[in-house]
Amino acid sequence: MALSVAIFEDDQDIADLLKERLETLGFEVETHYSLETGSWQEADVVLADFRNRIVPFRSLLVECQTREIPVIAISGAETSYQPQLLKPFTMEDLQSLILKTLMQSGQGNKAKPAKKKPWLSLWRPLS
Repeated sequence: MALSVAIFEDDQDIADLLKERLETLGFEVETHYSLETGSWQEADVVLADFRNRIVPFRSLLVECQTREIPVIAISGAETSYQPQLLKPFTMEDLQSLILKTLMQSGQGNKAKPAKKKPWLSLWRPLS
C-alpha cells in the first residue's frame, strides 16, 4: 500500500515536478487547485504552498484539521507554521519530513485498512 499525498501548489510546473518525483519514490500523488474536488480528502498527508494564490493556506489548513489530515507547508520564506519546508529543498528533505510528520501525527488514512505505520517502508535513500 502506497502512502497518498495531496499537493496544493499554485505553480503548475512545481506541482507537476513534485508529483513526478514523489511518484518515483513510491508515493501515490494527486495535485489539486480547488477544495471542491473531494479526492484530496482521502490523502494521508497534504503538501501546501504557504502563499498559494488559488487555495489559501489557512482555508486548506482548517479543512485538513477538521479531517485530521497532517499538513506540511512549503514556502520560500520562514513562516510561523510547523511543519514547514523551505525552498529550495531536496527530495530527501521532503521525504524525510513527510515520514516524520506522519509518525508524529500518528495519522494514516482512516479509510484504508493499514498495517501499523505502513509509511515506514517507504523510506529509502535517494540516489
